[in-house]
Amino acid sequence: MNKENQHIAIQWNSHYFICADNGILGLLTQKFVPEKMVAINIHDRLPNDATDLDVFIKVACHLAKGGLLNVIGREIKEIKNVTEMQPIIADDSNSLKGYVIYIDHIGNLVTNITKKMFVEISRGRAYEIILNDRFKKNRNIKNIWPRYSDVATSDKYPLKYYEGEKLAIFNEAGFLEIAIFRSNPLTTGTAAGLLGIGYRDPITINFI
Repeated sequence: MNKENQHIAIQWNSHYFICADNGILGLLTQKFVPEKMVAINIHDRLPNDATDLDVFIKVACHLAKGGLLNVIGREIKEIKNVTEMQPIIADDSNSLKGYVIYIDHIGNLVTNITKKMFVEISRGRAYEIILNDRFKKNRNIKNIWPRYSDVATSDKYPLKYYEGEKLAIFNEAGFLEIAIFRSNPLTTGTAAGLLGIGYRDPITINFI
């Protein structure tokens, strides 16, 4: 932790988010209201050589055991916002460019493209999600599914047949998320690893 980026923890919809206050969570909280936010203040309880990861693990273990946020931090009302990664709509409205703002624990890529924005711009047009300019065209995604399991489009094949398939959905918070069906870092791999996409990388939707 440094003076610019304190460590924070947020509770929302029975989920907890723990990270540095570097603007990532600020993008998410523009769309939903957290139940509680705290600035983590347990650093003096850890060894002097403790890393940021040590702090996050300590907090995560506390919360996993049913501990309260108030025990590990002081409540705050505001956090930082990142302004340079706002979604960009092309002048002709034929494309929408967003950015990866969060990578979850299983490597799913959460972007700052919202469902509301997508619906308003798409106007029912066909589209293609450009995952990475280095990829061949057939590596992109041409459908956003309502649920993860909907990627299994045929009753002739078991769900296992679709393991490793890339897909896009709008998550519970209404953000476009890129994932790998039944992602597993040890077997099928993760979206972040297999697609070569990281935090702040662009994701573009072209409308046809």
